[in-house]
Amino acid sequence: MQTFVLPGYRSLRRVAIGLLCAAALGGAFAPEARAQASAEDVERCLRQNLPKRSSVQTMRFDTRDRMGNTRRIEGKIFWRRGESDAHSKTLVRIEAPPELRGSSYLLLEKPDVLDIFVYLPEFQKVRRITPHALAGSLFGTDFSYEDMMRLRHVFERQRAERLADERVGERDAFVVQLVPPPESGSAYERVKAWVDQKSCVPLRMEFVAKGGSLAKELTSDPATFSQRGSIWVASAFVLRDLHEQTETALELGEIEADVDLPDRLFSERALAQGN
Repeated sequence: MQTFVLPGYRSLRRVAIGLLCAAALGGAFAPEARAQASAEDVERCLRQNLPKRSSVQTMRFDTRDRMGNTRRIEGKIFWRRGESDAHSKTLVRIEAPPELRGSSYLLLEKPDVLDIFVYLPEFQKVRRITPHALAGSLFGTDFSYEDMMRLRHVFERQRAERLADERVGERDAFVVQLVPPPESGSAYERVKAWVDQKSCVPLRMEFVAKGGSLAKELTSDPATFSQRGSIWVASAFVLRDLHEQTETALELGEIEADVDLPDRLFSERALAQGN
């Protein structure tokens, strides 16, 4: 078993798979062909940076309300490849504070579909997250179910547009804009991202609400970027809710790679049992 630091921003970094979908691969391709080809190329690259089979990682949310009060939530992220390398299973389980212990979020990638489930001990029931419920808060943080889904899911079914490259601070960045389809139930009109060209780590993401106002902004700290072998890692992200004037800092710690994670761990039954 191998242990190293690899923050679960894997979820964030996979945004780049869709975000870079308009990369220039030659004038012989139509825009749709260029988008598909580049998305596949980037996804292949990013997947090579993941553990071969699975991982278990510590995580911490620190959520600050508009009065400056902070609430801390700690837990673990369990990840495992699916039967196909193109799909995976992700489980977020909360360990603290006591009143949230056992709360869980489960994301299952399947061909052409995503299944999302949430379990809260106070209700003693596993709930499937439907499109109309995607805007709900995840464990009381500024991350919604949709935000977590977007950070864990490749945007292959959404229209993406490559914009002109920009600099974010001292970093060169790819800029890509995503427009969720109406049937997705998204709370956002569009999502725009700046992806570091050197590390493929998102430097910034903007979530624009329907109507055009900027609803949320996600930023990462380049000072936390480091390279371990061929893999770039980071550990600090902040999601700001500009409408509510609140924010959640996400810190990701050490990870155990390629541990034995049984398939039953990623099931509705396991959510309710807490094991």
